Amino acid sequence: MKFRRTASAMLLLSCDLSLALLHCININPLPWPHGILKGLAPQNKPELQKVMEKRKRDQVLKAQKEEQEAHKKRSDLEIELMKRRETLEQLELGQHKNEEEQENTPEFVKMKSNLRRTKQEVDEQERAT
Repeated sequence: MKFRRTASAMLLLSCDLSLALLHCININPLPWPHGILKGLAPQNKPELQKVMEKRKRDQVLKAQKEEQEAHKKRSDLEIELMKRRETLEQLELGQHKNEEEQENTPEFVKMKSNLRRTKQEVDEQERAT
């Protein structure tokens, strides 16, 4: 038991010394125990700089990924599957656009198109007879 008490006391003493040293050199440590035990100091960078660095990192990773995919040879089957997937995606986008347009059109426009369609059907029936 005495060994544990002395070890924990020594740990607290070393933490206090670390905090005192960090305070003397004007570095704000991360919340205990992360900053002290890992020896990390926070990055005091402006938000814009952080965002720009993240964006640059993402662009580099994306370029590396594209480069790896370009080097990888694709079989005829893969190419055909990719083409089919693209066409299906385009068809789905077209269907979604049509549905949105129909949902967003005012009621009177829908009724007018229905009336026009009914009139055309009646005219065609009259011509046929």
